[in-house]
Amino acid sequence: MAQEIRRMVSTVPIVEPGQRGVSEMSLLVYDNSFDNVSKRFEIVIAAAIPAGRIEMYRDMSNFIHRLRLPGRMHTVAVLFAATRKELDDILSIRDLLRDLRIIIVLPDSDPNTICKAHSLRPRFLTFVSHDFEDLGAVLMKMLGISNSNRKKEQSICKTESEK
Repeated sequence: MAQEIRRMVSTVPIVEPGQRGVSEMSLLVYDNSFDNVSKRFEIVIAAAIPAGRIEMYRDMSNFIHRLRLPGRMHTVAVLFAATRKELDDILSIRDLLRDLRIIIVLPDSDPNTICKAHSLRPRFLTFVSHDFEDLGAVLMKMLGISNSNRKKEQSICKTESEK
């Protein structure tokens, strides 16, 4: 079953809980957009979270399939809704998101949009027009990643790539 999931994930490999010292906490990311804002969003996530802990989904059917698999305990989901239509699509699967800790990126700050998003009971919400640096910090805190350890990891990788 893990191999089937790996085929569906578009960009980042899945690391099974307990593998390579990774805790059971994982990050599910649903982002159906392919624009510059989406790229900036993904760069911030990649900079904050070790790659082995991220599962990226671009297709709603694959995301739904993943949500239906057992073993979702201790999972954080980041949902990127670039448009109101995408937000409505996400809202249509709210029952599958019930047990997850949710972060959502909204298309606008319209009170109706915010009200809809709050029905998902997110831990944090932000907007596509905002800087995503705060999102990275929130994710690190929710996943228990120390900022000093992450900076240390990044400097080691940078040093090795310069050789």
